[in-house]
Amino acid sequence: MNEILIRCPVTRKQLSTGIALKPDAFARMESTNRSVYCPYCRLSHPWNKRDAFLRR
Repeated sequence: MNEILIRCPVTRKQLSTGIALKPDAFARMESTNRSVYCPYCRLSHPWNKRDAFLRR
């Protein structure tokens, strides 16, 4: 299983969404809006599949 990451729009650092999926499950994942708290800038960031990528 691979962790789903996004980039903080403020610091540009990678942060975990707290979700882990196999690559084939990620490919099938719906692009629904979600939100995650960022420990780097201390804000919540909305995200969807378009913004996300898998940790290698």
